[in-house]
Order: sequence, then structure tokens, then C-alpha cells
Amino acid sequence: MATSYKRQFNRIDTVSSRKRNLSYVLYIAHFPNGKKYIGITSNFAKRKQTHLYQARTGQGYAFHKAIAKYGSKNVIWTILEESRSRSVISSLEEEYIAKFNTYGDGGYNSTLGGELGGKWTYDKVVDLLSRRKKDIKTRSEWERLEPNSYEWAFKNNLAREIADYLGIQYKNTYWSIDKVDREIISLKIKGRADWFSKSQNSYSWASRKDLIVDFAKRHNWNERNSWSEELVFEEIFSKGIGSLIEWRKKSRHSYIYASRNLDIKKIEEEMGWTPYRNEQRTIESMIYDVEEIGAQTIMDWRVKNSASYSYAKKYKLVDIIAEHCGLKEKVRWTKRKCIDLILQREFKSPTEWSRESSGSYSYARDNKLLNEIYKKTGMVVNNRKHTVADCRKIAREFGGIFLDKEFVNSKYKHNWSCKRGHKFKKDLSKIKSQGGFCPKCGRLYGRGK
Repeated sequence: MATSYKRQFNRIDTVSSRKRNLSYVLYIAHFPNGKKYIGITSNFAKRKQTHLYQARTGQGYAFHKAIAKYGSKNVIWTILEESRSRSVISSLEEEYIAKFNTYGDGGYNSTLGGELGGKWTYDKVVDLLSRRKKDIKTRSEWERLEPNSYEWAFKNNLAREIADYLGIQYKNTYWSIDKVDREIISLKIKGRADWFSKSQNSYSWASRKDLIVDFAKRHNWNERNSWSEELVFEEIFSKGIGSLIEWRKKSRHSYIYASRNLDIKKIEEEMGWTPYRNEQRTIESMIYDVEEIGAQTIMDWRVKNSASYSYAKKYKLVDIIAEHCGLKEKVRWTKRKCIDLILQREFKSPTEWSRESSGSYSYARDNKLLNEIYKKTGMVVNNRKHTVADCRKIAREFGGIFLDKEFVNSKYKHNWSCKRGHKFKKDLSKIKSQGGFCPKCGRLYGRGK
């Protein structure tokens, strides 16, 4: 016999721990528009997560589209019945679907229920498939979208007969080049991976026929599976690629295809590219590189064209080219320059200064000029040290006591006592940053006061 439970509809219910030995669950989902869905499962939590996943990914039936429309937080899940018997829970599903009128326009159930109990009939399967004609066109789609009905029909040797009666392609002869083209256009597929995720059946058919590359070319997908040797050279000429490094940056997909299927060295020879390690540069060519990228400093040159900078550094030509192009060298900081920078850019705190100009701040810190610069610029600095009174005040906030007579520093482990009498050692910085006080009380009662 099934056991009935009166559950509140304003919360999400799961199977209680004392009833976990029950095999099957009958549940109902309430939607804001008043419609409902009734289902049965042997694992409610897992089944619910599956429904939510199908709603997020745009799969499934009208039930899943309704979850996506109204939001999972606005759907109320409730367990109605629990039973060990599969046939009993299946018959109850039929009763509840009829009672709440969730089949058809009154709800989101696509069948009359009872399928889990093995109550499929020829008429039920035909009725279900005829209502899903738009989604189910082939045997593989039938098996994927309606596995229960397909399994029943297959076991009873009725699958081919039902498919012939409804015009479902039992063998994979549905697809053609024109139909695949229409599928790609209708689903707005933009690439090979997108095609595989949105329409696996058409993708599998094209893969078996070795037509993936042809469809990629027809729809202008620049992916590695759509490249050929001619297209690679076309890409190199159209983008004006002049070296192997430039090729990697400007057209990664064609480079990956070439590295896997073609001879990179032959392409380099045909295009007249010199390998980077054997590259012969002149001072004129490096000056041209600097002017082309519009570098103002040596650092700009190094960041924007590392190849020419590395070559110049290797042969000690950086200073010559920098002088010719008027590149600024690294700023050599002094106390006067630091003060002028702070006044000019109106830094209000040491944090802002170190964040906006780490070079000048590091120079002042290394040369012990910070306090002097703070005084001359009037920068607000909070260097007040903690005292024993501060520690006692913090301890009182937690209901504890500061036991030491002297305060060393915020990283030193001082002696403390909490309101429950536990004595422990802890540094002040951790108490202020982590928010906890007594380690033992934190383990027993949770972190906090």
C-alpha cells in the first residue's frame, strides 16, 4: 500500500531520512500560472536536478520550458505519495494526472501516466509520438527523447511497425545535404562545435558521409576541420602574414590545421620566411619596427615587439637604437622627483601612491625616505601603534580578557582568555582580520563571539 503525506506547498520537499528505504516517489510541481506537472521517480533529488538541467540547456518538453520561463525558484515541488511497488505508484500517477487535469492544456504532462509500471500499449505509444511529430522524425530521436516508449515497443517487436505507421524513419535515411543545410540555418549554427551540440543527428550523418569540411566551407566556418592547403595559403596572403610568429597570432585555426596536416617548414620556404633563431636583422629594420609600433620608451618597445628587442639586446644594440629613436630610458628616481610626482598627481595616501607609481614608492621605501616625503607633501598616514588598552578593548568586545601586561606587536602571539575561561595564544592581526577569538569556542560553537 502507498503512504500519503500532507505536505506544505510553500517549500521544496525531499524524501525524509526515515523513509529512504521506499523505492518510488510520486511528486507534483506547481507553477505560478496555476498549471502543474506530476511525475514518478526512484530518486527524487536526482530527478529534480535533471529537470532543472534540461530547463537550463533548453532541452526536454513543455514542462522544462515552463521552468526556464518562470525560473526554478518560483516552482514549488511537493511529494504526494511514496511506495515500494512500481505498479502501485504507476496507477497512482494515472489517478493524480486525471484528478489535477495535468495532461494536455491543463498542465505540463505529455502522457496520461502509468508508463513506469509497464502499462504502455500500442495506442498510447502512437498517441504520444503523433503529438511529438515535430521533434521525433527518426528512430534515434525516438530512442533519445522517449526512451520508455521505445523500450516497450522494441521489446514487443512493434518499433518498426509503429515507425512505418507514423512515417518515422527507422533507418538513418532521413538526412540529406539540403535538409542539413536547412537545419544549420534554422538553428543559427555558427561553427562545428555549435553544430554538434545543437543537432547531433545531422552532425553524425555528415560525419559518416565525410561532409563536415564541405558544410564548414559552405557556411564560412573558420575552424580547423574546415581548412585545406589552398585555404591556408589564401589566409596568409589575405592577412599579409610575414612570419611564423605573426601567423600564430593572426590566424590560430589555420596554423593549428597546418601544424597537424601540412609541413610547416615547406610553407616557410615557399613564403620566404626566415626562422626566428636564424633571423638576420639590421639596425635599419629594428629602427623601422620601433617607429611602426610608435614606442615612446624602451619598455614600450620591449612589450609591443619583443622579437626585435630581444635581438637588439642580444647584440647590445638597444642603446644605439634608443638614442636614434629618442626612446626614454627607465626613470631614475630622486627625492625631489618623488615629491613633485605626489604633488602633481595629488596622491592622498601611501596606498594610492604605491598603487599608481610603484617605482617611485619602492625607491623611497628602499632609501628610507618615506617619513620625510610624508611630512613635506602633507600626506595622511595612519601609523598609530596599538597599545595594551586597545587589546583590552578588543577582548571586551568578545567577552574576554587580554592577559599580557605589555603589547609587543600585532604579529606577536599574546595571551588571551575567552568568556568561557579558555586560555590561548593568538596574534592581534588574526583576531582583527578573521573575526574569530577563541579557537576552542570556534570549533565547538562556530566562529564568532
